Amino acid sequence: MTVQRHRWLIGLAGVVSVLSAAGLAGPASASESVSTMPAATTCVAGFSCYYDGSSSGLSGNGLLWNAPHCGFFNFGTFSPPLNDRVSSIVNRGGGAVQAYNWVGHWQAVGTAVPPGGTRNYTGSQANIIDAVSIAC
Repeated sequence: MTVQRHRWLIGLAGVVSVLSAAGLAGPASASESVSTMPAATTCVAGFSCYYDGSSSGLSGNGLLWNAPHCGFFNFGTFSPPLNDRVSSIVNRGGGAVQAYNWVGHWQAVGTAVPPGGTRNYTGSQANIIDAVSIAC
């Protein structure tokens, strides 16, 4: 691990610690339970929402998860895991959402979904999303 990355991770840990103490961060465990996240049949204002099924996802069917706040979410650490299941995103939150695929490193999938935007991932981008980064 490089010194710069190590310093960044230490800084990030400090930010998470402060947010947790203030009650603004999500669960501190590595596996965030999907069942504790807000759920709805459609994407409610203030959240970005993740669907299984592209055309049905954007109409509110197949909802897998609503993001509780900004940050980086590795779907493989969820219980149950959601990696390689997301095929559409509806962003009704305040920050852009960038999807990632794990290929030995995090590789961006397409471009970021802006606030108010929607995206269906088809073809080679369908069902490969392993994580998302939501801007604050």
